[in-house]
Amino acid sequence: MSRDSRNLRSVLAATGLLLAGAAPIALGAEPVVEPLERSAIEIRNPQGAFMIGAAKAGSTIVAVGERGLALLSDDNGQSWRQGAVPVSTGLTAVRFANAKEGMAVGHAGVVLGTSDGGETWQLLLDGRRAAELALAAAEKRGDERAIWEARRLVDEGPDKPFLDVLLQSPERAIVVGAYGLAFETRDGGESWQPIMDRMANPEMSHFYAIRQRGSRVVAVGERGLVTLSDDNGVTWEQIVTPYNGSFFTVELPSGKDILAAGLKGNIWYSENSGGLWEPLPSQIDASITSSRLLPSGDVMLGNQAGLLLKLNGGRLVPANEQRFSPINTFVPAGDRLVVLTMEGIRLAATDR
Repeated sequence: MSRDSRNLRSVLAATGLLLAGAAPIALGAEPVVEPLERSAIEIRNPQGAFMIGAAKAGSTIVAVGERGLALLSDDNGQSWRQGAVPVSTGLTAVRFANAKEGMAVGHAGVVLGTSDGGETWQLLLDGRRAAELALAAAEKRGDERAIWEARRLVDEGPDKPFLDVLLQSPERAIVVGAYGLAFETRDGGESWQPIMDRMANPEMSHFYAIRQRGSRVVAVGERGLVTLSDDNGVTWEQIVTPYNGSFFTVELPSGKDILAAGLKGNIWYSENSGGLWEPLPSQIDASITSSRLLPSGDVMLGNQAGLLLKLNGGRLVPANEQRFSPINTFVPAGDRLVVLTMEGIRLAATDR
């Protein structure tokens, strides 16, 4: 197994995504149906489901997770109902452009779209089609290395996940993932273009997160990867960082500020677009798996130790008294946070 494969398996295991990507187990003589061809099954206990990504669609919270599950809550996480999803691959992230239109990504190179606030989803892209698009684009450019990489994608099949999605508008989105995968659409997902050649990621490191503030877009990943665009994701440059471990999340607190966090609790902050980085001290070495820029302007982080940490005045302050199981992500909901953990969906107060 290559180093890249080991690193990816480590982070997927750390955030529970290996479970989320597992195929349904065949019982008795039942035929095995590929996850790309099987709709998500109905579940009886949504509150206990293993969910990984969450976002607000107007006043509704939409969470996505294992085996294609999409759950919706209209009462700030008190109760949940299930949306209709045409695949049973694990879903890793979800974003909304407005109260109705959103996208979710996940295993097998899946990109899903919704136009009704997450009630129903449609398949917009999968790993097979993504590989074919990458190969066609590389052959058109005559880029021998890109051709080799794309042929490997075709040969290996749809086994690589997208790990985050940036939804810039209902029409325009960028999806990123393992092995440097990066695609964009400018027509709401009807067509997709590979953009690996312009993402300033020559080693094809895994992308774990992507965020935008104004015209600035930042994507982060393994080996201290930080790439930045100042023109809405059209052109990119790689930013040198003093850290060579994995960044699992990133936030842009202000125009030039970048906060990147990840492996073993490492948090790095730049106030000048990545020109100079400073570590933020943390007494907890658990990996940071998620982050959120709160309406107050504070940054909150979630980690594998089950802690929510608020960045306030350059200091990390614990925001929950009782620890959860490892946190996958969280989303503000009224005066609480809806927290997605390894043991299900939990609620946390935000008064600290």
